[in-house]
Amino acid sequence: MKLLFAYRGKPSPAYIPDTTPEQAIKLLPTTHMSAVNGLLVPYYLQQLGHDVTFLTDREPEPWWFPQVHVGDADPADFDCLYLWKLHAVRDWLEQYPHLIKQKWRHVAAWFDFPGVRGHVRGAHMIDSFAWGTDVIGGVEAPTFPRAKHCVVEHATVFTEPPEMGETEPCGLFAGRLPVPYLRALEAAAAVVPMKVYALWVAGEPDRVLLRPGQYDGAELALARRLMPDNVTLHPGANMLEVAREASAASFGLVPSTQPPGKKQLLSACKAWDYWAMGLPVVISGNVPEMRHLADLNGLGGVYDRLEQVGDAIKYTDGIKLLWTDTRKRQQIQDWIFAHHTWRHRAAQIHEEQLCTLV
Repeated sequence: MKLLFAYRGKPSPAYIPDTTPEQAIKLLPTTHMSAVNGLLVPYYLQQLGHDVTFLTDREPEPWWFPQVHVGDADPADFDCLYLWKLHAVRDWLEQYPHLIKQKWRHVAAWFDFPGVRGHVRGAHMIDSFAWGTDVIGGVEAPTFPRAKHCVVEHATVFTEPPEMGETEPCGLFAGRLPVPYLRALEAAAAVVPMKVYALWVAGEPDRVLLRPGQYDGAELALARRLMPDNVTLHPGANMLEVAREASAASFGLVPSTQPPGKKQLLSACKAWDYWAMGLPVVISGNVPEMRHLADLNGLGGVYDRLEQVGDAIKYTDGIKLLWTDTRKRQQIQDWIFAHHTWRHRAAQIHEEQLCTLV
């Protein structure tokens, strides 16, 4: 199938053309799902035999994929226009509203955010949707009765199993730290030491941004003052580069952005990376990835955000159990690389979404 892949026009300069895509993601300062989305998905779709062209709003230049400028994109040259992620698609369609109005043979899309009809002009013209979680799919599918739907969840950013380090008696958290996450982290740190790689920390009046290399200075000092006791804070890092150190933790903490009793729609991307490092998770019961705990005995334990004592969250005894079983950790890592890699995501898109269009 000839696919025109619409994402951000051209990935950032971190993607160096004379490396492979799998090598390039190791050059990113932090491991953002969005940063690898527009790279590995079309790459693995290409590996599956699709003829992938990257839509760009710049001058085409040598790269892994052939490119076509948005002004020169002819629907007659492609079997399918593939729209990737809501924020990028919204940018494309606001700047180039004619794009989706052209007579494409098929239009398919992958979204990890609800409310597409209200955000994407021309969303009713999309023939096939893939959703980031089953929760989003359940909410959104009824609003597009004509379209075909499937669920293609997030996968770990690791493209190969990282080496696991010797277990330490601590938990791991990596990513953003808004107020709900800080509260969960405080509750966890009251039970066991926590190692944290923070991209940013909620502060007053603004959030404190942390990036690789900021191991001293005013930003890191302020962020450390915002941290609860019993936390070792590091700036955000590319998990591929610190995997051995990070995987030495006993578990990965997966809190929820939502208040008690409200289902979280969005994927907790960090869960996939924790599992790739052989870590079980301590996860909020209202996070979509929670359902995967039944897939493999030992993937983790659950804490209930409804159980609160004052301002603190009461965890189940699961967090007190420090997972040190090397065999079980290997089972967790083997499971994730057998079922939830980027190759599997591309195969799901191919089999569950694109194959319905031909």
